[in-house]
Amino acid sequence: MDELLAGLRDSTRALSALQAKDRAAPAPAAATAKQQAVHELMLDVERHFGIHPSPQVENKLNRAFQAMPDHVLREWLDYLRGQPGDHPEWVSLVESLTVHETYFGRDKPMLDMMTESVFQHVLERKKDSRRLTIWSAGCSTGEEVYSICMLLLETLLAAGLAGESGNGEIMLDPAWNIDILGTDISGQVIRVANAGTYAHFNMGSFRSLPRQHWRFFESMEVASASEHYRVKNFVRRHVRFQRHNLMSRQAPGMGIDLVMCRNVMIYFNDEKKAQAQALLTEALRPEGVLMLGGTDVLLYPDRYQRNFGKGGAWYVKKST
Repeated sequence: MDELLAGLRDSTRALSALQAKDRAAPAPAAATAKQQAVHELMLDVERHFGIHPSPQVENKLNRAFQAMPDHVLREWLDYLRGQPGDHPEWVSLVESLTVHETYFGRDKPMLDMMTESVFQHVLERKKDSRRLTIWSAGCSTGEEVYSICMLLLETLLAAGLAGESGNGEIMLDPAWNIDILGTDISGQVIRVANAGTYAHFNMGSFRSLPRQHWRFFESMEVASASEHYRVKNFVRRHVRFQRHNLMSRQAPGMGIDLVMCRNVMIYFNDEKKAQAQALLTEALRPEGVLMLGGTDVLLYPDRYQRNFGKGGAWYVKKST
């Protein structure tokens, strides 16, 4: 079994390298034994994680496993089918199949819309309880979650609900509490998000960071050719991360005020999209806000009031 797992690790490393390549050519019409095994594997991945078995993904797997003998692949597949969905080998495979492209300040029109409209809606409805909860589902390495927190702190400061210290830290009014949760299926990206430290290089995490948001970072001494910056503690104290599978039957929290799930539904087939959106809807409190990706279709329109801004649509969950 150790040899099987070692072979898998070699293959998943090869799969990760293939993510940077162009789309593969279509697979031959007549499937080989290996292609059949890969096809079965993708159906299992869809069952556990909702990732749609597209031809491009199957071609990546075929090339990644091409050096593995057919009988070894079959033995490993039989072994894997006996493991739960949170087994490290399943997780390693899924991490190789998904893309974790993100950066600070990504999709500026959407972030501007949050500041100008969404936050105002949410804060108005929380002025009595003064507790605000946000869930970013599919948060990748955390840049979007930290961006949301930075914008929210600035919004609260402008509204007189936070103060600024002499060294530039934004401190909430003691009566207020903010809890921002980022989740992802990949344990690897959750570890990066928890660390809150990012390298600064061309087309990296800081490519679209607004100049004024450098105040939220501190320089780190890291043995690397790139400069590294860490999100400051006064931001990090409001943010937490954990691993979560959107195909699970339970949300990581309930009564949430704002749920974001962007650039995630593209991996799912129609059935899994409906399952994921049902979970997001269940997690939201009445009059809470749902924000999806620009290409995502809202599958439960009767449960929401649709609003539009320059960054796209945002949806308010109806009370009844």
